[in-house]
Amino acid sequence: MKFNDYDSAISDTLATRLRNNQRERLIYLTLGLDEEKSEVTSSIRKALLKGNFHEKELDVKHVEEELGDCLWYISFLGKECGKSLNDLAIDNLKKVYTRYRHEDIPLAGPITFETYQNYAIKTIDTAIKDDDEKRLLIASIGLAKEMGQIGTEVGENLIDKKLLRTDKIVEKLGDSLWYCSLICDTLNLNLEDVANLNISKTKNRYDNDGKSKSTVDLNER
Repeated sequence: MKFNDYDSAISDTLATRLRNNQRERLIYLTLGLDEEKSEVTSSIRKALLKGNFHEKELDVKHVEEELGDCLWYISFLGKECGKSLNDLAIDNLKKVYTRYRHEDIPLAGPITFETYQNYAIKTIDTAIKDDDEKRLLIASIGLAKEMGQIGTEVGENLIDKKLLRTDKIVEKLGDSLWYCSLICDTLNLNLEDVANLNISKTKNRYDNDGKSKSTVDLNER
C-alpha cells in the first residue's frame, strides 16, 4: 500500500465538527497526537523500566493499534501544513540518509509503506541495531521529543501569537514517522499492517460525512 492510499482511505474519518474550524482542528490534532504517543511510550516504559509499581508485559497488539492512531494524527497534521504523508516520508528519508549514511537517496513520486520502512531501518544507529530493548527505549524517547516539539510549535502559534512554522512541524512529523517505523521493526511489525488496522478502525467509527455511526463514539476521534 502506498502512503497516498492511506491518506485517501482516512480522508473522510475526521469528525464533522472539526472540518470547518481550523483553530479547533489544530488543537485537537496536536493534543490527540500527544495522547496517542503517550499510549505507545507508556506501554514500552512499563514493560522495560521496572521499579515503580506499574510493571507489565508489553502488549504488542496494543502498541500496534496506538501506532496506527499516531499515523492518523501525523497524516492529518501534515495536511494542515500542506504536506501529504508521502511528502513527509520522502522528505524524512532524504534527511536521514544524508545525515547518517552520507549519501543521497533516489526517491520520488508515490512510495509504499514497505519501501519507507526498508529504507528507514538502514539508518538505525549501529550502537542499538542489535539490542531490541535499547531500540525501543531510544525510539520512545525520540517519539516523545519530536511530538513534544510539534506541540511547542502549535502552542507558540495559538498562545503566544507567533507565526506557525509549518516547515518545522513538517520536519518533526517526518521524524515521528521514522521513530514509529523503528518501533515497528523492533517488534516485528509491518508499518503497512499498522496502517491497514487503523483504516479498519477509523472506517468503522464514522460515515463518509464524518458523522459518528454510534452515539457511543461521540467522544471518540
